[in-house]
Amino acid sequence: DSGAHIVAQLNPGDTYTPTSSVNIVPYYVDGTTYVSITPGSLSNASYTVTYSGGTGSSSSTFYVPKGTKLTFNVSYTESDSRTFTYTPASGSASNNTTQTANYNAVVTASSESGGCIIKGTLVTLADGTLTAVENIKAGDMLLVFNHETGEYDVSYVMFNDAEPLQYQTIINLFFSNGSYVGVVSEHGFFDLDLMKYVYITENNYNIYIGHRFYAMDGIVTLDEAYLTLEEVEVYSPVTAVQLNYFVEGLLSMPGGVEGIFNIFDYSESLKFDEEKMNKDIETYGLLDYSYFEELIPYDVYVAFNGKYLGIALAKGILTEEKLMYYIERYSQYW
Repeated sequence: DSGAHIVAQLNPGDTYTPTSSVNIVPYYVDGTTYVSITPGSLSNASYTVTYSGGTGSSSSTFYVPKGTKLTFNVSYTESDSRTFTYTPASGSASNNTTQTANYNAVVTASSESGGCIIKGTLVTLADGTLTAVENIKAGDMLLVFNHETGEYDVSYVMFNDAEPLQYQTIINLFFSNGSYVGVVSEHGFFDLDLMKYVYITENNYNIYIGHRFYAMDGIVTLDEAYLTLEEVEVYSPVTAVQLNYFVEGLLSMPGGVEGIFNIFDYSESLKFDEEKMNKDIETYGLLDYSYFEELIPYDVYVAFNGKYLGIALAKGILTEEKLMYYIERYSQYW
C-alpha cells in the first residue's frame, strides 16, 4: 500500500484541507504539470507553506495530520521565473524545470488509500459479461484465476473500496491488444516475464514497458505508459480467496494488499508450483485461526487466506505491522 496521490490545484493564498493524514512530498506529473508543495529552488522569489504546528519552505518534506489547513503564500514579481526541483516519493531521482512566476501552485499529498482503477474501467463478471468497476458491489460474483488449480474460477467481491471525485495522478497504461487501463497509485498485473504479480506505480511504470502480461485473449505487452493529472473517481474491488479479477481482460491484483499474494512460486501454467508450495508449508507451517480469532471473523480469515499468512510472515513478504494495518484499514467492511 504505497498510498494514492491526492492533488489539489491552488492559487497563491488558497487553503487546502487534507481529507486524511498526509505526508507532503515534492512530485512530478510527466508531460502535464510540475507538482510540488514547495519548489526546490527559486529565482528572486519566496514560497512558504504555513500549517498548524509549523511552517514548511524550500524543499521541505513534512507530516501533517488529517484536517490540518495548509495555507500557501507565494511572493514574486511578474518577470521572475521559478525553478522547481522535483523528487519522487522514493527520493531516488530529481530534475529541474522552469516556469514563469505567475503560474499557479499545485500540491500533492500521499494518503492512506490503496491503489485503484478509474471509473469506467471494465471488469469481467462470473458469466463472462463486462461491467464498469463503479457498478461492482459486495457479494457480486467475478471471474478470477485460481492459482491452486491453475484454472479460471469465480469468487465473490468482499468489498469495493472507493474514493470520490478529485484530482489524481493517472498512470495511463496501453497494451498491445488495444486494452487501456487507468491506474491511481498502484495496481497489480500478472507479469509473465517475472512470473508473478507486479504493482505498476507512479514511480516504476517505465520499467514495465515491453513486459508480457497475462490476458484472457492471450499474452499482451505493455506498449506505452505515461502520467496525467485528471479529476476522477477511483475504485478497488477485492475478491475472496483469489483476491484477483480481470480488468479490461487482464489478470490483475488490487492495490493496497501487498504481502498477501505472491506467497508461493508459480508454474508456467500460473498454477502454484506444488513441490515448492508443499515444501514451504512443511517448513513454515500453516497459521491457525486462533492467531486471528480476537481480530477478525472466521469468514474473513478464510477469504484472506489466513492459513498462508504465517508463510508470508516467515519469508519476510509480510510484516506483523503491515498485517495489523490491513486489519484496521479494512475492518469497516466486516
